[in-house]
Amino acid sequence: MLSGDSSHVVVGVSGGIAAYKAVNVVRLLKKTGLDVWVVPTANALRMVGAATWEAVSGHPVYTDPFDGAEDVAHVLLGSKAKAFLLVPATANVIGKLANGIADDMLSTTVLSATCPIMVAPAMHHQMWTNPAVKDNISRLKKRGIHFIGPVSGELTSGDSGIGRLAEPEEIVDSFLSLLNSLDDYSLRGKHVVVTAGGTREPLDPVRFLGNYSSGRQGVEIARAAYLAGAEVTLVDVNLEVPAPAGVNLVKAHTALELQEVLNNLFQDLDILVMTAAVADYRPAIVADSKLKKSQNHLSQIELIENPDILAGLGKLPRENKILVGFAAETAGGQLGIEYARKKILEKQTDILVYNQVGHGRGFGEVTNHVCILDSDGSIMVESSGSKQDLAKLIISNIACFKK
Repeated sequence: MLSGDSSHVVVGVSGGIAAYKAVNVVRLLKKTGLDVWVVPTANALRMVGAATWEAVSGHPVYTDPFDGAEDVAHVLLGSKAKAFLLVPATANVIGKLANGIADDMLSTTVLSATCPIMVAPAMHHQMWTNPAVKDNISRLKKRGIHFIGPVSGELTSGDSGIGRLAEPEEIVDSFLSLLNSLDDYSLRGKHVVVTAGGTREPLDPVRFLGNYSSGRQGVEIARAAYLAGAEVTLVDVNLEVPAPAGVNLVKAHTALELQEVLNNLFQDLDILVMTAAVADYRPAIVADSKLKKSQNHLSQIELIENPDILAGLGKLPRENKILVGFAAETAGGQLGIEYARKKILEKQTDILVYNQVGHGRGFGEVTNHVCILDSDGSIMVESSGSKQDLAKLIISNIACFKK
């Protein structure tokens, strides 16, 4: 059951034909890292079954106030959620909400909610324009209930008009904006650039020099920054995992491409988080055709040094910009931290995140351990956990950082 964590939200689904679109809304919300609980009405389950809601949300669904009675499920779901989304909201559910009626699991849960509520209506346009419905909506807006849609378009009856459910992406964007306004460490109005993945330096058309970075930690940091209200640009450096919803995506494959991208972005960013693993060297010559082992082309490869992108940016005048570096070291303990402190001086970062990698640590879908240091080398916080949890920790420390 809900614990009151800031990522918990509730999606209520009523029995309109647009209920099938709510499946995509839940999927998109989950993709942003939110913990989504679904409360469908009995009629909603006639449109989309409980098994589907449980599969997309990862949680059991409660359809009767007597379900989970020992935990008072409707009270816990409503009172512990950070925000509540009704999608689609039929005229019937809107009427119940406006008049304080609580006769099923969804309506009792909504009345128990102490969090902001957003309503995404969907109904035939003649119902939407009915004076009783308009009056109910007016009353709800006066109580501070947020609305998204409906929009004009083709309806299930075959005609067109206002009453169509807003598109899932639009609903999710509006709901996330509502969530962003609630964050304790808000990054609203900030442009955050996150690099994630590992560079690949080509030898020939089929081979490259690379590293084990999948980009998972950087993707989670981009997701956390977006949920904190920032405009986020994620620089995809050969990502092996999907990018989160809502971010701007820019691609770079090599260290030189990454340098060019960041030089173009640097003037207009507020925070740069350099999680990407950048190759120190690249082949001096990139062959036009596949190098042949039989011709001894691979036994000796001349390398030239790549630019130190982070150090180069650290030397630029940056006023209030915050530069965050990462130090992935195989050394652990005090030695690893000393390496990190040396890197802070070399790169002139405001914050540096040190984590130990190698031998099943750091890279890939594993838990991580980080130590966050400030520009003086002092330890701000040290913690272990999932990459999603550590991303939230890193972003919260960045958001409250004072230069």
